[in-house]
Amino acid sequence: MAQQEEFGPAIPIPLVIQPHERVEELKELLEQPDQQRQKINILALIRMYESGELGPLTTEHEIYICDGKIMEKPRDGERLVPEGSVVWAERIGMQISCWEFNA
Repeated sequence: MAQQEEFGPAIPIPLVIQPHERVEELKELLEQPDQQRQKINILALIRMYESGELGPLTTEHEIYICDGKIMEKPRDGERLVPEGSVVWAERIGMQISCWEFNA
């Protein structure tokens, strides 16, 4: 009888960013001129992490912030963002690439 192979996930050690680490990253983003439109959302995230409202950031964790408030994830084709507002997606994204070269 053939031995069944044990499942090995693509990412064996889950990526977790602790709130204090994420707060430091967000504070650095506040200093960047290209992030000024997101300032209200970044400040809201910092407050939520510091107050304990948000826990560690993981690959399963995903929230959307608009005008400093948590909003529902928009469904495809649905527009929930008020005119002139910007949305911040707080999540960890993963991309797996496969390259094949033929000689």
